[in-house]
Parts: sequence; C-alpha cells; structure tokens
Amino acid sequence: MIEILCSFEKRLGKLEETILPVYQETGNLQRRQENIDKTLEELDHVINYYNVSKDVEPVIREGPNGTTLHTFLEAMAKLKDALDYFSSNNPGSLELENVRSLHVAGGNALSHEFSELLKKHSKPVSAIEIINSI
Repeated sequence: MIEILCSFEKRLGKLEETILPVYQETGNLQRRQENIDKTLEELDHVINYYNVSKDVEPVIREGPNGTTLHTFLEAMAKLKDALDYFSSNNPGSLELENVRSLHVAGGNALSHEFSELLKKHSKPVSAIEIINSI
C-alpha cells in the first residue's frame, strides 16, 4: 500500500512538473491576448479620427438649416475632437488640414445661420426709441 502511495506521489510530482510550465505559458498567452485586444480597441479609436472628415462632410456642407441643428452640432463636436487629436498627435498631416477646413466651414455656416435667425425673429428698433430709453 505504501509503495502504491509513493508511486502515486511520484507520478503526481512528474505530472505537476509537466503541467506547471503549460499553466504558466497559458497565463502569459492570456495576458498577451488581453494586450492585443486593448491595442486593437485603441487603434479603432484612432482610425475613427481619420474617418471623421469623410463621415461628417455631407452634414457640414449641407449646413445647420439643411439638417437638424442637433445633428450639425454633433458633427461639429466630432470635428473638434479630431482637430484636437491631430493637432497634438500629427500636426503636419493632410488630415488635420481637411478637418480644420471643415471645422471652419461649419463655424461659418453656423454663424451665418445665427445671423439669419436674428434677422428673421428680431424687430428693428427706431433711433427715437433708443434715445428715449437712454
């Protein structure tokens, strides 16, 4: 009986010696996989910045009066985020210039829309009324 237990103990020891490196390598592979997944997520995030100008250009070119104001402002926010990203990470890129020009065009369109709305919904005040109110 003791011989059987000793033999069993030796076999377990050999099995542990065989399995332990496999177990450690499996842990290393899992960490590598997690790192690869995190890297891919970050790459997807960065690639989205490169697609911003293509994605929002129709909305910006149409202007705030052609779409809902909310959609237009979301597109402008995406452009601002991309502009910040390219300004800090890739300042000499062509994509920065594309994003910047769309952002400027969007800002001009928004300013023009604001002026048009002010003209449409405001009532002119005569000079006499202004003088009397002072």
